[in-house]
Amino acid sequence: MQYPTDWDSNPASFKPYLTTSTRLSASIPNTCGTSGGAKSWYDHIFISPWLVKGANYIQYIPNSYQTVGNDGQRLGVDVNATTPVVNTSAPANVIDALFNFSNKYPITIKLLVKVNRTGGSLADPAERN
Repeated sequence: MQYPTDWDSNPASFKPYLTTSTRLSASIPNTCGTSGGAKSWYDHIFISPWLVKGANYIQYIPNSYQTVGNDGQRLGVDVNATTPVVNTSAPANVIDALFNFSNKYPITIKLLVKVNRTGGSLADPAERN
């Protein structure tokens, strides 16, 4: 995938990354959600080049970005729908909790934190206008 991109015009190409909504209906199980069932991609994690390169004792682990509970088959369906397939991307109680208590799929990344035995660290990068 190349970023930025236009996920709204072709959401099927970005199904594993869609984060809104965990429910197809806005009123089931309650009225505090939106409808559509994984219809768009509103939530992002922005990371700096320092994290990508692993500078200063912390590094992004490549390909660790995950939309929790979205198995890539959730376009236009509930997070816990059994069609097109049963969602096994997280434990069943997590999938049900996302349906009952969340309007968005959470996203995560993994970071490698290295030991700093020197007590020093690199200076923060200069801001650019």
